[in-house]
Amino acid sequence: MQLFGCLNCDLQNIGENPFNPRQLGDDDEQRRLATLQESIEKYGLFDAPLLAIVEGLKGLIPISGNRRIAALEKMGIREIPYTPIQWRGYPETIPQQLCADLTLWIQRETKPHDVLGLIRITDAIKKHGLSVEDLPKGFKQAITVIELLERHPELKKLVYSKNRKKTNPRQSVGWSVIHDILKRCNGDEKRIMHHIDLYVKGAHQDQRAVRRAIDRENREAQKCSE
Repeated sequence: MQLFGCLNCDLQNIGENPFNPRQLGDDDEQRRLATLQESIEKYGLFDAPLLAIVEGLKGLIPISGNRRIAALEKMGIREIPYTPIQWRGYPETIPQQLCADLTLWIQRETKPHDVLGLIRITDAIKKHGLSVEDLPKGFKQAITVIELLERHPELKKLVYSKNRKKTNPRQSVGWSVIHDILKRCNGDEKRIMHHIDLYVKGAHQDQRAVRRAIDRENREAQKCSE
């Protein structure tokens, strides 16, 4: 496929970006991919993927455009048009830290992502030993949740569960609930796990009930300290 003002590379020379929040195997992503493929077949490709050589990673790494590349591959296209990172003012070869920062900032500006995407990619950043200082706020917040989940595997299963049906006890727990409890309990892990347990068992009916209970405890603790 030819696109004016771009370079082309063979599909086999494109590597995987470990910091990409997308999971193209998910059912929702597959539906979006099919819609994108239909659009490209009908109207063509207007925005080429942004690729870079990244230290320690193999091939040209997509900074943006993973879904577009997947759609072109499904269409049987082997020559992928792309914009090289140096055309945006960056070096031809960039470090992994810059790859992660650029990928996630671009994703943040253009697309919302589910919470599991936040956790998954923040986990990848930690495994690669990268800094989170320049990342969007949502990814920084995910760090505290990940650390708690690693200490409590049973809780990790609930957060990663896709069972969203209303049951008692709950079969899944949202990331925002965990983060909310973490923040309001000021890092007191005993209190954190206590309120998560109450939420899972249904004693806290919803997130607002969790907030009210913890805020009440905090007010009472403040009165006792005065």
